[in-house]
Amino acid sequence: MKRPDSIVMFDFDGVLADSLDSFCAAMEAAFAGIGRPDLATREQVLSLLDDNWFASLARAGVTAAEARTLEDIFAAALSPPALLHCFPGVPAMLERLARRHLLIVITSSTAAIVNGFLAAHRLSGIEQVMGAEVDTSKVRKIERVVAAHERAACYWYVGDTTGDILEGRKAGVRTIGVTWGWHGAGRLRTVSPDHLVDTPLKLAEIIDG
Repeated sequence: MKRPDSIVMFDFDGVLADSLDSFCAAMEAAFAGIGRPDLATREQVLSLLDDNWFASLARAGVTAAEARTLEDIFAAALSPPALLHCFPGVPAMLERLARRHLLIVITSSTAAIVNGFLAAHRLSGIEQVMGAEVDTSKVRKIERVVAAHERAACYWYVGDTTGDILEGRKAGVRTIGVTWGWHGAGRLRTVSPDHLVDTPLKLAEIIDG
């Protein structure tokens, strides 16, 4: 395989998968399961994503053991992953970008959910999935990718929440915020991503240069 022009790392929920409604419904069950229904509202869930998901849970008083229980309940509630919708334009974007770039998913969801979704929607081009089971920090996962591909011309992290953009910046890569996801344009502008895009086509155009 020839050396890719860039390494493009994607968040999953809100970037590839239109999963907010399903996520919130699953989280309502999950938070009830650990005795924290106060965290299950849609706005609370979105606020927890202003930073790293697991760091936000810890600040809210959720223990590491409870966080693992949350993940188990959440994964069961989102099964099968085929129930998650794919954003329009994403399949064509991935196919286009995969011609020149190495595509990786870095997410707080599990690899099983992501891989199930990719298979169900017949999405091609993703070479690797690094889920919560690899590390809870997107910063560390991004740094591992950069270290493994140190000769790439450019590194991108694509996210839909302020937490995504902050973690990408902390890892030292360029960031792209997508407005079709969970936090929207207004919230994303507060953390100044390198680029803010409204469509998958525009995202592909920026990365392709």
